[in-house]
Amino acid sequence: MPADNDPLCIDFVTSDQQAEALKLVLMSCPAEQRLDQVRQLLAASRRGQFSLEHLLGASRGGKLVGAAWITMQPGRTAAVWPPQLGPLEPAATADLLLAELNKIAAERGVRLAQALLPAHDDQSADILARGGFSHTADLAYMFSSRTQFPTEQPVGVLEFVPYTLQDSVRMANLIEQTYTDTLDCPELNGVRTINDVLDGYAATGQCVPERWFFIRHDLGDVGCLLLTEHPGEHQWKVVYVGITPQARGHGWGAESILYAQWAAGVAGAERFVLAVDTRNHPAIRLYEQVGFTIWDQRAVLLRVFES
Repeated sequence: MPADNDPLCIDFVTSDQQAEALKLVLMSCPAEQRLDQVRQLLAASRRGQFSLEHLLGASRGGKLVGAAWITMQPGRTAAVWPPQLGPLEPAATADLLLAELNKIAAERGVRLAQALLPAHDDQSADILARGGFSHTADLAYMFSSRTQFPTEQPVGVLEFVPYTLQDSVRMANLIEQTYTDTLDCPELNGVRTINDVLDGYAATGQCVPERWFFIRHDLGDVGCLLLTEHPGEHQWKVVYVGITPQARGHGWGAESILYAQWAAGVAGAERFVLAVDTRNHPAIRLYEQVGFTIWDQRAVLLRVFES
């Protein structure tokens, strides 16, 4: 067993270390799920679905004693899995690993790095806080199953017009309008350009432009509904739904979600998911009214890097 006074080496892990490093990174997951998740991640990496390029390891005497991971994502964002350490490894090693992740993010032009932590993971939260991350929000993950989907297209006053790539400026302007006085992570307003935001939305799931909609009423745009599919999971997701401030208060958010559930059902989805800021009580009530249930919660910790 390496001793604490053995020289510490922090570097990208080799291919034969990836499984061990991922086991460390996923240490907060239940033990019975961890090995299966590691196998799935390694298989997805081999298929080219994402990269393990920035999986970092800390070693002493040739033995892995810590690991952390950052993945670059479209829209100048990055997902961070905070450092996890082996037994008896000093906390300073976690700080060094996170400092290296921050350096990687800055060098690659990341504007916003995000970590999603299980509830009560105070140790990881403390490490991230020391590395410049702040607890910004808590997300509730909600789902509805096929039995809650409308079996016929809902009748209402709204029109849902599919987006085309020629509509990018119109969609960007509309999304910015819907951010006004939002209750969903308002701290993020203005952190990234709207083009970066759109790039991030487009990278979620299997993006098909026809599953993005302008929500219209009386020949005017009153909101937007962005949906995506995760085909292997028979699952659809609300990437974003927003109503402009002047159009709120008419129940059009609920009408939009009912339309989304119906569209998902027509496409054969078995499950519909979304995430919402736990401070957004009106939205949570709305989702519960149309058949959604909370199945998980995560703390969102963010670090903003200079442009």
